[in-house]
Amino acid sequence: MISGINHVTIVVNNKPEAENFYCNVLGFRKLQVGKSLWVKIGDQYIHINENPNLLRLDTFHHFAIEINNLIPYLKNLIKNNIEIFDLDNNMTKLDINTNLDKPGRTYFAHDPAGNLIEFIDSFNQFFKQ
Repeated sequence: MISGINHVTIVVNNKPEAENFYCNVLGFRKLQVGKSLWVKIGDQYIHINENPNLLRLDTFHHFAIEINNLIPYLKNLIKNNIEIFDLDNNMTKLDINTNLDKPGRTYFAHDPAGNLIEFIDSFNQFFKQ
């Protein structure tokens, strides 16, 4: 029987920069397994794999993180110079750093390697179906 997603692997071009972003900026818990860098979010993990020759293409490939008290969390990210944005139907960025409270808003950011991250409020009923 399937019980859930254990981990997702992302590729970054600079592991120390990614470690700082995911652990110090986003606040995820670091796990070092040999030379592998992992972060833990709730009961799931992200495996951070380095490729210095990474070529990032603009895609909608992303993972979503569920956050309690989302708006204060996002405001703290903005204070740390993290751009928070929404995407329109054409996948064009919409700057929302000053308009986080719009109903139905989705929230995205990029990590330093360009990986797309979505932030979801833990009270969002869409994901409780």
